[in-house]
Amino acid sequence: MAAAMAEQAADTAGVADVRLRELVAYWAGLRGDRAAPPRAALDPAGMLALLPWVALLDVQQDGFQLRLAGTALEAICGRSLTGVRLAQPAVDGIDPDLLDWLRHACHARVPLSLQAVVTTRRGPGRLQAVILPLSSDGESVDKLLCGCVPVGGMRSGGALFRRDDPALALTNVTAITLMV
Repeated sequence: MAAAMAEQAADTAGVADVRLRELVAYWAGLRGDRAAPPRAALDPAGMLALLPWVALLDVQQDGFQLRLAGTALEAICGRSLTGVRLAQPAVDGIDPDLLDWLRHACHARVPLSLQAVVTTRRGPGRLQAVILPLSSDGESVDKLLCGCVPVGGMRSGGALFRRDDPALALTNVTAITLMV
């Protein structure tokens, strides 16, 4: 039994935040021997404490759309994120590197851990995120379960961004493929 659990577990060595490690463990438990679990397997009651830090993205041909976002993520961004499209960096105000990592998680069907420095109206801060693929048919990724938290000295209280802020600028991005 322990060997089977070890095979299903994801390597979270690169994930410093306990909430994100719990999210990865929850996802890995649902995954079983599949590349990615289906969205239908997610049970909000099974990750209640994590919900404020979680976002669910629909994978679309030309990008991604936020189906829902947790209250902590919306508080950081200072606005509702539900329905926001992430497709064209210049139009949608999103860093193209982030879109590349989201696409990579879809095409490779692998979970990723991402750390980045973001520039906010309060100055630079660090975020850590995990990108976890979901697949309804067991083959193609149609949704992404993401968790994102501020790390280090970055405060989580109050909006870090305003609606009229320029594009979310990610710098010093390092992505760590989680070993699954």
